Amino acid sequence: MDTQQPADVRLWAAEGVAYLSIFGDYKDRIALDGKLLDAIFSLIKVRAAWIGPDRPTPQGGLTSVVGSPLAGRACCDQTEDSALQYGVVQTLANLTTYRRRLSEEQQQLKKLQELAGEKKVKVRVPAAARTPGARASVLTPWRPRACRCRTQEHPADDDDRVAKRATEVLKRGAVTALVALVKEKANRRQNLAEAIAQVMLNLATDPHNRGLMVQQGAAKVLLPLANEGTKAGMDAAAQALAKLAITIDPALAFKGEKSAELVRPLVRLLQSEDGLQNFEALLALTNLTSNSEELQERLLHEHGLTHIESLMFSENDMIKRAATEALCNMTMHPDVQAKYDAATTPDRVRILLAMADVDDFATRRAASGALAILTSSSEKVCRDIYGEKFGLPILVTLLNDAAQAALPPEEKAKAKARAAEEARKAAAAEGATTEAADEAAQAVLDKPDLTPDEGRQLQHRAISVLRNLANVPELARGMVQAGLLPAVEMLQFAEFSPVAELAKEAYAAMQAAAKEGS
Repeated sequence: MDTQQPADVRLWAAEGVAYLSIFGDYKDRIALDGKLLDAIFSLIKVRAAWIGPDRPTPQGGLTSVVGSPLAGRACCDQTEDSALQYGVVQTLANLTTYRRRLSEEQQQLKKLQELAGEKKVKVRVPAAARTPGARASVLTPWRPRACRCRTQEHPADDDDRVAKRATEVLKRGAVTALVALVKEKANRRQNLAEAIAQVMLNLATDPHNRGLMVQQGAAKVLLPLANEGTKAGMDAAAQALAKLAITIDPALAFKGEKSAELVRPLVRLLQSEDGLQNFEALLALTNLTSNSEELQERLLHEHGLTHIESLMFSENDMIKRAATEALCNMTMHPDVQAKYDAATTPDRVRILLAMADVDDFATRRAASGALAILTSSSEKVCRDIYGEKFGLPILVTLLNDAAQAALPPEEKAKAKARAAEEARKAAAAEGATTEAADEAAQAVLDKPDLTPDEGRQLQHRAISVLRNLANVPELARGMVQAGLLPAVEMLQFAEFSPVAELAKEAYAAMQAAAKEGS
């Protein structure tokens, strides 16, 4: 790999390193050898070299140890040398690939395969069934081929060691080298592009690496790779972009029109069957749309809203939360508000109410925030909430939970016990069995306690919704009849001034409506 060596020797040495990087015993030694990495990356910058026909194939060319054909010829441009390119990228991929995460079912299957590989089930064959003259022995039943493989994992593939290697190769300019590799569109061959995208995804897995990746020009490489090539390559590039957009301010990482170009590949990840890709795409879209109506409009144009709403039904609580937060941002766009206002059924509002009543604080905050935004612009949404059987009770629950958060521990426990007893009585009054009523009470007791700050945030959103409802006289009178006036009156004296101001407005509107109706 020495720069004084002939170019063809250096190229074959690079392929040798690519082969050795497959094995765990060599991965750390390669990644921590700065001179070796510098030499590997410098090969990409070689502009002219002659590769002699040292190993002729039947077709008269050379065969690379990593599987790429390498014809003996003068290399006028390093970007045309597919063997060199793929060898360098494959080395980086081998050094930075994390151990694949297994689902619970896959973990159980793996344990069974390991058990089958370690233990041979001995089956005694009855004498009558033996072939005459055959030895009386034991038979080893047939096992799938996978069970005969060595399943022991190498410690070099542990997450901490992979992360260390990724950081080292990044510091040595891995991304800069890859940027040079795919600078020209002609160089984006599908197998090479997929490998580069996977390396970028590996490097972006550690959040600490993402800032340096952006500095080295990762976005320039990933944006085109996320829109052309194989599905696996495009998904890997899109997921790497999502990781960058989660950690780095999109306005800095993707300047100008690049932010808009990011929306389409992220929307494609929303349709993936991979839950992690769904989750990270949602987080990235939430960041992108937080302060940009233009990007919100682009997301609508790409039909992203439909996929976001469908992911709110995910069984994974983290995906559900991320989808609700993304939707909350989107409700600031006039077209989304118009969708809710023009809906013939209150299904969308009903979903947001349900999300505002889950245990997870972040999901409740996002859902109640979305309701606050929508009710400020649509009287129909206000009526939809009021018309739902559990609409007002959910808003009252938000206020009560917030009030409990400000209490001392002993008082908080007593308040929670009272709320549980009320839930039991309410369930019994609706005809629930004793067991079901007890479950309703237990659900209240199991609900996570809020911090005072979290309580203020939910309180602020709930009173915003109630204020918006109170601005509709008919609904304000109904709220007075439902007994909400005392609760709103007390909030006028809240320490958090935004809550106090909104409570004063709601209280005045409710009193005025009550006088008009009397």
